[in-house]
Amino acid sequence: DGIKREAADFLCHQVGFELKGGDYQADSELRIPICEECVQGLCSDKWILFYCIGCNESQWLKKDLAKMNYKEGTNIIALKKCPKCYNELLD
Repeated sequence: DGIKREAADFLCHQVGFELKGGDYQADSELRIPICEECVQGLCSDKWILFYCIGCNESQWLKKDLAKMNYKEGTNIIALKKCPKCYNELLD
């Protein structure tokens, strides 16, 4: 919507990869400033935040409108590249 909002908190999310045997190895951490509305959205369990590591853009998806079923407790999905980044590579 283009409205600037003050950061109320930081969302910290470990990023890494899955090892053999199902263990997870984190090799970096995202620290995303989020506004009060975003904090409420993440706590409600009705929304998923898609965050692009490539361009630092974010997009909210309401779970009941999603075409996929996401595991319970999924609140954020970090993408290496979003559709916007991918399209810029093609241009």
